[in-house]
Amino acid sequence: IGGIPVDRRSSQGAVEQMAEVFNRREEFLLAIVPEGTRKEIRTIRTGFWHIAKAARVSIICWYLDNANKRARWLGEITPGENLGDDLALIRNMYERAGYRFPLDLKTPDKGDDNK
Repeated sequence: IGGIPVDRRSSQGAVEQMAEVFNRREEFLLAIVPEGTRKEIRTIRTGFWHIAKAARVSIICWYLDNANKRARWLGEITPGENLGDDLALIRNMYERAGYRFPLDLKTPDKGDDNK
């Protein structure tokens, strides 16, 4: 386990920095903690999708099932051309597993570049 520093002051954004790390290494796993665990959010952040698309890697969906005290693997997707369609697939995976999204949580509008 280790960490990769991200220079947010750099002209190269965090998405590009993480994609470059994927491209430089033969093996690399990146775990991104979900938003909304410490403060309320209204829109799903999409940086994870942009990183996976730029690095040409899959998104692995899993979550901690606190009721049953296990980590659950839900599946994986390869980012396609449409962010909104991919977010709908991901949301469906979580809903089928029993995760309930807050009622007012929105996905970004199609074409939104919310990183």
